[in-house]
Order: sequence, then C-alpha cells, then structure tokens
Amino acid sequence: MRYRISVFLTALILLSAFACACTGGMAKNEGTRLSGNVARIYEREARTSHFAIDGDILPDEVKGMAYMSTSADGETSLAWVNSTLYFVSEKGVDKLGSGIETAEISFDGRIAVWQDGQSVYRYTLEDRGIKEILTGVERLIQLSISPDSSTMLCTVLPEGAAEGQYVTTIFEGDTSRELSRSMICFAVSNDASIMYYYDMETRAFTVRSGDEVYAISKNCSATTNYNFTRDLSEVTYDDVSGLNHLFCLDTKADTTLGRGFGVTEKTDVFSISTITVFTYINDVTSFRGGLWSERHTEDERTYYDIGYINSAGEISWLAKDAVQYKTSPDQSKVIYIDPFKKLVEVKALGSKTKTLANDAASFDMSGDIIYYVSAANSLFALKGSSAAKKVAGQVKSYAALNGVCAFITEDGSLHYAEYTKVSDVAGVSSAVRFDKRASMLILYANESEYADGTAIYDAYLSKDAKTFTLAFNGVEP
Repeated sequence: MRYRISVFLTALILLSAFACACTGGMAKNEGTRLSGNVARIYEREARTSHFAIDGDILPDEVKGMAYMSTSADGETSLAWVNSTLYFVSEKGVDKLGSGIETAEISFDGRIAVWQDGQSVYRYTLEDRGIKEILTGVERLIQLSISPDSSTMLCTVLPEGAAEGQYVTTIFEGDTSRELSRSMICFAVSNDASIMYYYDMETRAFTVRSGDEVYAISKNCSATTNYNFTRDLSEVTYDDVSGLNHLFCLDTKADTTLGRGFGVTEKTDVFSISTITVFTYINDVTSFRGGLWSERHTEDERTYYDIGYINSAGEISWLAKDAVQYKTSPDQSKVIYIDPFKKLVEVKALGSKTKTLANDAASFDMSGDIIYYVSAANSLFALKGSSAAKKVAGQVKSYAALNGVCAFITEDGSLHYAEYTKVSDVAGVSSAVRFDKRASMLILYANESEYADGTAIYDAYLSKDAKTFTLAFNGVEP
C-alpha cells in the first residue's frame, strides 16, 4: 500500500477495522485487512479475534487492538496485537515475538528487523526464518534498510556503553562488519555506495557518495526529519529553526523551501525508520519539477501553502492558506479552497488562477470531475469549462471514485452521481459515512451499539462508487 504521509507521520497506523472481500461469508464477524489475502477477524458473538487466510480462521486467538506498519506495495505488514508482533503476508502469519515495542519493515516488504532483550533480530520473508544479527545491545537507535533490502545499516547503543557511544554495523546479504562509532545512520543505497548519516564528531548531516564525504549542513540536529528520493539523489530536511531544505547530491545545491511541515506532492511516501529519527523514502528519482506543500496552524485551524519546485530546485508559491487542496495526477495544477470558501484552480507553470466556485465547504475529485459541497450542504459537479451544476441537496457525506460520486443525504439514503445524473443504490439503508482507501470505498451503514455503548456498523465495499457489497457486520471502525 502506497499512501500519502507528511514527513512527521509515523509508520505505525492505528487501523480502522474494516472488512476485505476475500473473507466473505463470515457475516457475523468484523475484519481488519492486514495484507493480501490475510485478515484479522473479530468473532462478534464470542468476542474473540483470530487471523484468517483466504477466509479460513486460524485457531490461535489474538487479543487486543491491532496496529500495523505496511510495506510500500501493501503485500506484507507488521502487525502488533497488544505487544505481540506478527509478520503478515500471503504466505501466512508468522509470530515474531512478544513484548516487542519497536520494529521496522523494509520498503519492499522482504525483511523485518526488531530488538528483543539485548539482541537484534531479522526476519526474512523468503524462508520465513528469524536470525539473531546483533547481541549485547542496550538500545536500537536507528535502522536504514536499502530499497531492495540487500543492504542495511544498524546503529545501536551497546550494552554498558555511555549514552552517545553508538556503533553502526553494515549488513550486506549474510555478511556484516562494524562501520563506524561516530554516526547515526539515515539512509543507504542498494549497493552501499551512498550513505546519509549524522556525524557525531563533526555535528553535521553528512553524505558519503563513493569515496567522497560531504557535510550537507551543521545547522540541523540528529533528530530532525529526512525525506529521500528512492535513489538517494535528493533529500529534504529541516534545520534547527524549522526551515525545510532541498539538497541535490549531483550539484551539492541546498535550497530553502520554506517553513513548516513540508511534504512532496509528487509521489506517495513510505517510512523507512521511525525508531529515533523519522526518515522516509519516495518512489521517484527527483522532487524537482513537482509540487510541495507546507502545513501551519493558526487559531487551532490547519492551513496549507503549496509551491512548485523547478528543475533548479527553486520554489515558487502557488497558493497560501488553503484549508483543503488536491493536486492533479500530472502535477500540472492545484485545486484548493481558500479561507473565504472560494474553490480555486491554479496552474503549476505560470501560476494562472481561476475561481471555480464561491461557496465551497469541501470538495473531492476523480478524473476530470470536481464534486464539491456548499455551505448549505448542496452537492455540485464541475467538469471542464462548464459552470457548476447542482446534483443534490441535504448531503451529509460524499466521496468521489472513478469519476463517480457516492453520497449520503440527511435521511440516510445512499445515491451515486455520474456527473449530474443521480441514481439510487439498492440494498443499503441507513448509510452513515464513507472511508476512501486507494481504489476502494468503504461504506459504514446501519449503526447500532454494543451493550457498553460501542458503535458498530455494517461494512460495504465498492470499487466503482455504484455497487456496494456487504462484507461484514459488527465492524468497529
């Protein structure tokens, strides 16, 4: 699963429990999809949880709330159930250990690494085996796993060592060696020719490329946030004053992007470490020629500034104080709502702006159609250069997918619109709200309660925003 996160978001995501169609037929169970054909199923009557593979429930009970960290392609996951850690894949569910608080899964989902006691362990999906790779470890400080899992840097505090006396080991396949006693690792390339790290002797954010060692900045700490391209040719980072910088390895250019929680809009990002320092990798080779956004808060309300980074790494601001925004897939334009409820379109090149509506409370878009809800809760559709057309009134929830907009009216009825043509969805009553996950809509409907007051729902799935299939009831999202 590739998913958008800002450079401050952790990889551990509290899952909203939801169903997957591959475990159909268990109508009285709730489900949390973990990976591929694997789900965590809650048996509503027995009040117990189990893992299920292809709809077959495994016998061992798992207790507690589930958290997960997922690989970039979404095919493998680490799942915490209370303090028990599992590796979840289409091959099955493997228990890694209990009492484990911190672990990392690689970008490609082939390995996982964690500390248990005074040892560091590595799980390999290929043979589903666990190997002890370090002993005598007081604390695992930082991990850097290359995008293809072939190389890994591991910074630890050895048992009995004073704070700050860190040791970094490099693992290349089945071989390992001590690399440094003065670095905290951040990122490593597949062939180990490029490494980014914080040098504790020079107090500098540093890159080693081949035989060259270059100090990028002494104006940032070891615990800032780092956002890399997949080939490690570029990185964004924050200095001690909170300014975002873009560093390009080929030219050694360091450009100030602005202040705030910065995130590239060019691609989705994936966490490669959250143990001590938050580091992320992007599945592109350059941030240049793309959009960049920053988040800031005023009077407890969040706003976004959006800019375009040109080929030289320079930024030009397209929108300020947007309360909501989306970017077109080709990065050519931004659509946003300003603080005065204007829905505005601005082109990345040339900064040409166009007001699309004057009373937009929120909006969604799919393909070339923009759907927005006004302050009076009316749903409108915009397509091309045509004026906005009213679709429906009294709309309380909506979501666009594949050019279609599913929406729920105040009476709880469910409908969908193809531009302005409205149709009813049969077989669903008392719809409550939507949750959009990549290429699927999840509809929560028929709200009821347990005896303790916990809300539960029926979970319906849709890939086209038209047809919703009941997957589970008793879902606690």
